[in-house]
Amino acid sequence: MLPTEIFVSTAELLHKAHKSLNRGALLLCVALAGADFFVVMLEVISRSAGATFVWTEELSRWLLVWITFVGAGVVLKEGGHIRVEFFLSACPPKMGKAISIMGEIAIFMFLLSFTALAWTVSVDALRVKGDIILLPMLYPKFGMVVGGALMILNEIHVISTKVRSDRSGSQNT
Repeated sequence: MLPTEIFVSTAELLHKAHKSLNRGALLLCVALAGADFFVVMLEVISRSAGATFVWTEELSRWLLVWITFVGAGVVLKEGGHIRVEFFLSACPPKMGKAISIMGEIAIFMFLLSFTALAWTVSVDALRVKGDIILLPMLYPKFGMVVGGALMILNEIHVISTKVRSDRSGSQNT
């Protein structure tokens, strides 16, 4: 096997793994949203029946943390986060692409800092229990770490795609 064949097969394998990871993250978000819907509906129905479950609000909040951060990772891959394109479109194409790549690198650096801080916060929360659900707060807060890691991986993909498209002159997304 030639070195270029090894590189191509490794790149294809990484691309498939990346795609599977994002598909799994999306399915996790759908499952968490379904669970959150069920928990909230359980609370609504139980209140209308005159009884309440005290744990539903806290569990719903925890699920929303996971949905938010894991979902942010999926949205980053799809380019769905808000950005201002006005200034980039006003620049010459090469300059606009360079500014765009520098912006993505800045996002990457922020995500590294965010994920490191999320890790620290999550580990520190191991000793803290929930108000009603007496599980360590590590569990809801760890969604920030998982989402941050997913966003880092997706940001690497976004940067490499922009760099490759700059070399080839085409948009590969």
